[in-house]
Amino acid sequence: MQGAQIKSKSFSVLQKRHKLSKIRKKKEKKKKQQQQQEESKPVQISKFLKDKKKNENYSMITGKKIKMKVKKSKEDKERDRNRAKLLEFLNSSM
Repeated sequence: MQGAQIKSKSFSVLQKRHKLSKIRKKKEKKKKQQQQQEESKPVQISKFLKDKKKNENYSMITGKKIKMKVKKSKEDKERDRNRAKLLEFLNSSM
């Protein structure tokens, strides 16, 4: 009987410790959440706007960055090469 009582006492002590550790974890979690809420204060939008480069263009409607480069097809590239050759020939003749 005494062996069983000792085991049950030690088991109950372990259960209490486990509960206490759970409670501590919950308290720590609440403290972290409160700290995060205190840290997250309203931020001025102008700080974020300064980070953007002034040379980049953004759409007024969507706010997305406007792409300035146009993808060229094979025909466009060939046309550019022919134009460059023509300009070189005309410049050399003068």
